[in-house]
Amino acid sequence: MVIIFNLWAIPVVLIIYLIVSGLVHFWPGVMTDTITGWTTGIVSTIVGVICDVVGIKARVFLLPIWMIGLGIICFNLGWPGTIGFVALLIVAGIRFFKGAKKKELADWQKVQEEAVKNNPPSGTADENQFWTWVEKTLFLPTWLEFTPDLCQHNLKVLLTIKQSGVSLDAGENAKLNALGQFMARAQTAAKPPSSEVKIQNLVQDLINNRLRKARKTGWRERLVRPPVIPTAR
Repeated sequence: MVIIFNLWAIPVVLIIYLIVSGLVHFWPGVMTDTITGWTTGIVSTIVGVICDVVGIKARVFLLPIWMIGLGIICFNLGWPGTIGFVALLIVAGIRFFKGAKKKELADWQKVQEEAVKNNPPSGTADENQFWTWVEKTLFLPTWLEFTPDLCQHNLKVLLTIKQSGVSLDAGENAKLNALGQFMARAQTAAKPPSSEVKIQNLVQDLINNRLRKARKTGWRERLVRPPVIPTAR
């Protein structure tokens, strides 16, 4: 599923709309045909920067609101501004890719440490703990290549799920098998492949759904569990 905007984008865009509407009402001169783009771009840039500074990270098509406002300004500058904005997007894209890859490398290191420190809990005794362990140890990166070590690690986690005793329906088994087949192919590939987003998302959704169900079940059990009454000595 393509994410067009995040939730923060809704109130930020609403604020921009209210400000622009106020300008139209009180100072209609700043919203004439010749300078509408300038006004909209400047308002979007200022509001976007302020929101980013205070921690409201509004994004539309992965772009921060202030960058979209800057793009509107650059477009109104003509072709030099448009070329400059495209160059800015390329630089930002490269930095985003490098930052995301660096973060995934750090996450991969943490996952390996987690796998060494903690043995998998029993899948039949406490499903919440088990699926939490799976969530923390199954590593499905978006930007990193699937190296033999990474694939071997994930195959061990998948084998643990199969041997845990947790009940899996046909659809869940099919998703895990598809991921296992991809990992097996990637492990022996001449060149480590990149992510298989569709398969990874299906398995990630499976884990999230099982975690959600396990937590609901645990919450209900705590509600109906009779209180422990200490016996008199």
